[in-house]
Amino acid sequence: MRMLLDAGIDPAGMIAFFEMIQKEGVEMPASLKYLSTHPLTGERIERLKALAAEAQGPFPKLFPEYNWKDLAKVCRSAPESLPLQ
Repeated sequence: MRMLLDAGIDPAGMIAFFEMIQKEGVEMPASLKYLSTHPLTGERIERLKALAAEAQGPFPKLFPEYNWKDLAKVCRSAPESLPLQ
């Protein structure tokens, strides 16, 4: 997260990503927390929100010239249908 802020990237996307994971219920049991190298999803979200609160915005749009809806369609396409370059 600190790298995002240092690069001037809005942390909202990363927060939304982890909130989506949490909503889907993809979480390890809390008892395994101490054996993991990664924090629990809820802990990550809280840490990200705390860091975002101290962030200096506004953040520039990344790749503003791209149509993100079109890019999302390409990402959902079957690999065989993608053009080779």
